[in-house]
Amino acid sequence: MTLRKINYLDAGGAIERGKAMAAERNVFDTAQSPSASGEPASPGYNNFGQALGNSESGGDYGVMNAEGYGGKYQFGQDRLDDYNNTHGTRYTVEEILSNPGLQEEVFKWHIQDIDTFINSNGLNSYLGQNVNGVPVTMDGLRAAAHLGGKGGMRKMLESGGGYNPADSNGTSLTNYLAKFG
Repeated sequence: MTLRKINYLDAGGAIERGKAMAAERNVFDTAQSPSASGEPASPGYNNFGQALGNSESGGDYGVMNAEGYGGKYQFGQDRLDDYNNTHGTRYTVEEILSNPGLQEEVFKWHIQDIDTFINSNGLNSYLGQNVNGVPVTMDGLRAAAHLGGKGGMRKMLESGGGYNPADSNGTSLTNYLAKFG
């Protein structure tokens, strides 16, 4: 399996794929994790963190690629800086590698931040529609935003899929929309 990076998408969207190595665990309690509409999340929400972590790194909290993306969810420093600015912290990617609890905290914030963006910008109106023939779901939007950033996900939706860049492994935003939808 090859590690990968999106080189040209907005901050917070770069991801990597590592080796399948570690056991998975659920990240969210469904009752505490609202959807973009404010309703309790779908039953699949509880599995989203597990599925994304497995896809990104094989669930390995300690994996780091040569491009500087690391951990179970393959965060880059730009997205971690977004977290730092929100929380008044100064974590580096290297520092979070040895702290699975912190990675889960950052991931939970990351998904809540994406959900807030979706809801605040009316992007939840795309739920149930198709983009490039792919049904739009909440988890699919979360995954597309994880891959391409919130702005990239929005541009994909608003362009009807015309904006659909791929990372260095050829995985596009609609690939992630489909994979996790």
